[in-house]
Amino acid sequence: MAKINIEYMPVNKTSKQALSFTVDSFAALTGWARIEAGEHYPTDVLAAWAFGHFVSRMGQEFIDPERQQFMIRPKTGPDTTGIELIIKF
Repeated sequence: MAKINIEYMPVNKTSKQALSFTVDSFAALTGWARIEAGEHYPTDVLAAWAFGHFVSRMGQEFIDPERQQFMIRPKTGPDTTGIELIIKF
């Protein structure tokens, strides 16, 4: 979801590319570390990547900042920290 959210950030194209590369690198290196540690097979990592991509893309379609009908965002205050749910009709 971080990579999808980068698309909506109000920054220039070069910054978006750098952030996307960073997110992709972090995900790839984490997957490789799981394989090297003997915790997962390469097919496990690839299947999890595909499933995560599918779920995050579908979630983003329902939480579209362009329409802003349904939003989930972090909420912090002096005494609380949590998630704010906004539904507009």
